[in-house]
Amino acid sequence: MSHFKLHDYEVAFNFLFTDPELKSNFKIFLKQTFSEEGFLYIEKLEELKDSTCEQQVSEIYNQFFTGGCEYELNIDQSVRKNIARCYNNKEFDLCVVHFKQVQTRLKIEVKEDCFARYQRSECFSKFAKQKGEQYIKSISIHISQMPNKALLYMPSDFNNLHITDRDISFVLKLCEDSPDWEGSALDDKHHDDSNYFCYTSRSNYSIGDATELRLGKVTGYFNSSAYKVLQVCMSMDNEIEGQLHSSVIQGFSDPDAAYPGVYLSSLFNFSKLFSMRLCNFIMNAVYDTERQCYIMVCKSIKQEIADQVPDKFFCNLQQTWPDAKQGSRGQNTEKFKKSSKNKEIVMITGWIIDHISEDRCRFTQVYYYDLKSIVANNVGYINKIRARNYRDGIKKMLKRDYVESDSLLMLMRSLNCFIDKYIPNKEPQSSIIKDPRVFGPGVKTW
Repeated sequence: MSHFKLHDYEVAFNFLFTDPELKSNFKIFLKQTFSEEGFLYIEKLEELKDSTCEQQVSEIYNQFFTGGCEYELNIDQSVRKNIARCYNNKEFDLCVVHFKQVQTRLKIEVKEDCFARYQRSECFSKFAKQKGEQYIKSISIHISQMPNKALLYMPSDFNNLHITDRDISFVLKLCEDSPDWEGSALDDKHHDDSNYFCYTSRSNYSIGDATELRLGKVTGYFNSSAYKVLQVCMSMDNEIEGQLHSSVIQGFSDPDAAYPGVYLSSLFNFSKLFSMRLCNFIMNAVYDTERQCYIMVCKSIKQEIADQVPDKFFCNLQQTWPDAKQGSRGQNTEKFKKSSKNKEIVMITGWIIDHISEDRCRFTQVYYYDLKSIVANNVGYINKIRARNYRDGIKKMLKRDYVESDSLLMLMRSLNCFIDKYIPNKEPQSSIIKDPRVFGPGVKTW
């Protein structure tokens, strides 16, 4: 192997389940690093896939989900509690649905974390030398033939007038479990569901000139199908308290984009705290066929980029947004530039809605937001998260104590403008995205 550079190759993940020798060596690595429970769970559930629901629950539950068991999984407490509830109620079919949801997430975690570390380990290096060059090449892909898998979010990502594959990938990445997540206490008077959890990041992040960016995440369950919840999120039928502190609304839609979304420009006046905050953002919803979940993405774009929007794409949002003043193009920019204290909002946010059954779905809501630009208003908190109850299925929205406006209403109303124009009253048709390797076979886009 003198002319063979091992680090120029990456082993294809699927061979882990078809090559016994590779699997055996990988298990040795997992045992050495005390991280074997996830892969053992995936393997065990695969072995039992043809068994009855009751048999699967009998084999799986006590081994992986009970407290103090030998291979206890590190999963969200909300998921663990729901599995325990189904187990105690002998709802074995629903238990298996939860098991498969956990398996899907663990496969992603094993692939992106454990398997990636394994290929850089001494354990794999010794195994590769023992097996030889031809064997490694037969199960690997040369790095020159692989796309750049990095999900670093860059300032240039806010220079695009459309939702992109990278935006969707980034939101999916934010939804994954991480030791950086820190649970936030909830005020009892603001929520009535023990299956609802909020998290903030311990660390600060940055994107270009935007510093002190934080991550936020909310997880929970709705007693409805995923598709119905998505429709409610885009509905104007919900009566929500609070008025938008926005002087001018502008919007456009580009039906020719890969993900034809809705653009909105809003100017917020936080006179008690700051001067003005300009928020230009674009949003869309897609269906991920590999993870079998709906994804809504909303991200900010820079004013200089928004100024490049063709006039033909601008639309009147007065009917969709009756309590906001429709302004002429450029009106926001003129007001915004009057003071050097004014700031542009920088953020990306998204919803992941996983289908469990016709009367059950799981949601994860994530935020990547800029404290200095008061984007915390959009996500609902800085130091503490509070939940409020809303009608028609949307029970959990974030609310910050001293800001009366609820800017998540902005997302719902603007998405309603989009759904009226582009979404028929039926399941979306399938279409292949530009890079199907990001999500698997393809993504159904609205």
